[in-house]
Amino acid sequence: MQESTAFICYYTKHNRNGFNALIGALETRNCFQDVKLYVFRKEGNLLSSLDSIVKRHSKVIIGFSFFTTQLWKIYPVIKKLKQKYGKRIVCIAGGPHPTGDPLGTLRMGFDIVVRGEGEETFIELLRRLEENEGYENVKGIAFMAEEGYHFSGWRKPVDLNSYPPFAVEHSLFGPIEITRGCPFACYFCQTPRIFGTKPRHRTVENICKYVKIMKGKNRTDIRFVTPNA
Repeated sequence: MQESTAFICYYTKHNRNGFNALIGALETRNCFQDVKLYVFRKEGNLLSSLDSIVKRHSKVIIGFSFFTTQLWKIYPVIKKLKQKYGKRIVCIAGGPHPTGDPLGTLRMGFDIVVRGEGEETFIELLRRLEENEGYENVKGIAFMAEEGYHFSGWRKPVDLNSYPPFAVEHSLFGPIEITRGCPFACYFCQTPRIFGTKPRHRTVENICKYVKIMKGKNRTDIRFVTPNA
């Protein structure tokens, strides 16, 4: 008997902070009661384990997040996955490069691109996929429809205090993100395109809450992330 949905994270060192926040957001909505999480840090481990995961689960969703500088490493991976598994897997891309070039990312072989912040978009998208519902009107995604490329529109910025900076239940810790957004909109930088030009801050009380959580887990290397300090 097949289990329910599997969500696989291709968890590289360059993109782990984004996945920490995403998995933490999923934890707040109890998504993992019905979804099994797999985290793979290396391509070889992902490829060698996928056969058994596809057999075990009725739906397999694989998440990628990457920069443009990683493009030439990600493309061979998605090509291998799609050639072998086709529609038996759903490949979703997010992060700086997919947000900036969603059409190009879809042409690489991805099924769906999450543009901008992923917390609320991915929670809704995962639920729709898990329940075999249409996802076309989920805000913040791009995909190929019968008429061609389709973008569902931008989602409103999230409240940082509503979501943790990392995944406590799965012990995936990293820096505490204290700010999103940057007003300068430098031509070379994706930060204002992903997070907007109006800075949003996590409150001091919220920051201290997660410092205490890290201390309680004997995590004493406490760092912070902000796009412009």
